[in-house]
Amino acid sequence: AGLRAAVSDPELRIVMGLLTGRMLVYGGLEVLLVLLAIELLGLGESGVGFLMAAVGIGTIAGGASTVGLAGRRHLAPWLGIGAAVVGLPVLLIGAVPEARSAVALLVLAGVGMALLDVAGHTLLQRIAAAETRARVFGVLEGLLLAGEGIGSLAVVPITVVVGLRGSLVALGLVLPLAALAAAMRFARIDQHVVIPEREIAVLQAVELFAPVAAPVLELVARHLQRLSRPAGTVIIREGDVGDRFYVVGAGRLSVTGGGRTLATFGPGDYFGEIALLRDVPRTATV
Repeated sequence: AGLRAAVSDPELRIVMGLLTGRMLVYGGLEVLLVLLAIELLGLGESGVGFLMAAVGIGTIAGGASTVGLAGRRHLAPWLGIGAAVVGLPVLLIGAVPEARSAVALLVLAGVGMALLDVAGHTLLQRIAAAETRARVFGVLEGLLLAGEGIGSLAVVPITVVVGLRGSLVALGLVLPLAALAAAMRFARIDQHVVIPEREIAVLQAVELFAPVAAPVLELVARHLQRLSRPAGTVIIREGDVGDRFYVVGAGRLSVTGGGRTLATFGPGDYFGEIALLRDVPRTATV
């Protein structure tokens, strides 16, 4: 079912294709960076790890910078930006191979990988139908592994034919050209997306969700259920079975336990997690 959805939906094909291309480039880099460090830059065997670490540092930095993508209305163009930020540095390394610039460019390529990954996964969960979403992601996982494997294998004969620098240039062109070919469809991908902006804003105000990646935060926001109650209403009662976690979007709530007032909650506060995490009855009344 996931495969049928991916094949029949052109928007899904574009997003999954670019994510697969990202792993194809990464797989090719895993091989080419060995040759680059030892044969072209003269960094020796330890230089291989140094160059791979540069990609990793860029990916971490890029992941941290993508928090702002959660809830962004026009997300598809970021696929193209991410593709360019991945590919062009790799192309430049092949065109002008130099140790210091190669490290900086690989960090930049890592940033682009994180950007493309977050934008792509967020878009997939927006546009894939709820009944086949998990299966679409299952198909994607297979494609990502296949892309990495194909990239690792394909660069070997290409390097034999066009050389190491030529292989880097060719590998760097893959994603920018793919994004350019798909650019006309980016607006259509975003066209019918409904963003849970209010729900995302509520979650972003909660400290508990600060470490959560943008795609996950938006997915949680889509599953929030709005609950409005008049003043004086008991939301949860001490001793009851806990079945929900609550975030305060507006209003003030008093917290009591054992006959004592324990706290007052307002927007950005949350409650109800203890019963869920520890499998115990409600520890307070709100």
